[in-house]
Amino acid sequence: MITINFYLKSPSDKDSVINIHVYFGQPKYLKYSTSIKIPVQYWNTETQRIREVREYQEAKKINNKLNRYESIIRELSLSCDSPNPKFIRDGLDKLFRVKGPDSEIKNSFFSIFREYINRDRQKSNIKSYITSLNALTQIAPDCEIEDVNYKYLDTFKRKIESRVIERGKSKGRMPSINHVATHIKNIKAVINDARKRGHNVSDSVEDFKKSQEEYDSIYLTPEEINRIYTTTVPGSYKKTKALFIVGCYTAMRFSDYSVLTGDNIKNGLIYKVPQKTKDSVIIPMHPRVKEILEQYNYVLPTITNATLNKQIKEIAKIAEINEKVSVTRSEGKRVYVETKEKWELVTTHTARRSGATNMYLAGISPISIMKITGHKTEKAFMKYIKIPKEQNAQILANHEFFKS
Repeated sequence: MITINFYLKSPSDKDSVINIHVYFGQPKYLKYSTSIKIPVQYWNTETQRIREVREYQEAKKINNKLNRYESIIRELSLSCDSPNPKFIRDGLDKLFRVKGPDSEIKNSFFSIFREYINRDRQKSNIKSYITSLNALTQIAPDCEIEDVNYKYLDTFKRKIESRVIERGKSKGRMPSINHVATHIKNIKAVINDARKRGHNVSDSVEDFKKSQEEYDSIYLTPEEINRIYTTTVPGSYKKTKALFIVGCYTAMRFSDYSVLTGDNIKNGLIYKVPQKTKDSVIIPMHPRVKEILEQYNYVLPTITNATLNKQIKEIAKIAEINEKVSVTRSEGKRVYVETKEKWELVTTHTARRSGATNMYLAGISPISIMKITGHKTEKAFMKYIKIPKEQNAQILANHEFFKS
C-alpha cells in the first residue's frame, strides 16, 4: 500500500516550496521537492492542497499539477507486482528531475524557445529572439513551459532592468524601457506559438503588459527627400541613395524594398509578399521608383542593412538635413534628452516611416496606406505616423471646422 503526502517545506515562512513524501510499506520514505512555491496562507494542511480562492488565481492550476503527480506515482506503484522501492525511486527521480546535471526538463521552455528560433531562421527579427533567449538563459531558470507565468515574467523583467547591457551599441548602459519591452514581446510570442502547437501555457502570461516608451523616430519631408534625391554623392554611395529613395516612395521595409526586381512589377504596380508578415501588398509605382528600377535593369543593387544605415547618414549630411532635433532616451530609471542634427538619426527604416507619413499628410486615408504598410489596426498605424504637434495644428487650422 502506497501513501503519498504533500506538505510545506517552510510552513512558518511567508512563502514555501511544496514537498512530497512517498511511503510504500518500508520504514523509510522517499522525499522530493515539487519546486512549486506558494504563499503559505493559502495552504490547507488537511486536504494537502491549496485553497482555491479569488485572491490566488494560480491555485487551481497548481492543485491540478499536484493531482497529476499523485496519479503518476500511484500508477508507478501499480505497474509492479509487489512493492519495488528501486523501480518506484527510479520513476520518481525521472518525474522530479533528479537524475543529475544532464537531466532534461520535459517541455522545457528554453528548448521550445530554441525550436521557435530554429524553425524559421529567415525571420527578419530573428536576432532579437536570439538575444532574448540569451538573456533568459543567463538570469532566469529553465522550467516546463506551463510554469512560465505572470510571476516568472515579472521576476525576469525586474532582473533585466537592473542589468548592464554587455554587447551591441548600448554596451555599458542600463537597458531602456523599450529594450526590456522587446524581450517581453519576444517571450510572449514564443509562448503564444507554443499554445497554438498544443502545449499547456499559463493564461496569466496574457495579463502581463509590457511598458513601452514612444520612439523619437524621425521622418523626412518631401522637400528633404527631394534634397537627397538631387544631391550629388560619391560613386560608392549612389546605390545606397537609390535604394533609400525607393523605400521613401514605397513605404516598405528594407528587407522588402532592397530586393525588388522586375518580377514584382505588373501594369505599373508593385506586388510583394513582405518577409515579415507574409501578407501580400500591392503598391502604385512612383515615377522615381520606376526611374531607379530602369536604371538598374529592374535588379536593385545588393547592400546590407548595416552599410545602408551608415552611408545614408553621410548622404543626409551632404544634403544638409541638419535640423536640430531633441531626442529622449531612457537608461534604467533615468531619462535623458539630447539634441542631435536630423541627419544623425536617419536609418533604413526612416524611408518606410517617411513614406507612410507623407502619404498621410497628402490626404490619403489611413486604411488605404495600411494596405501598403501592412499594419493590421489603425491604432498601430497612427503610432507609426510621425507628425510634430505644431505641424498637426497647422493641418487642423485648414480644416473646415476651424474656418466656420
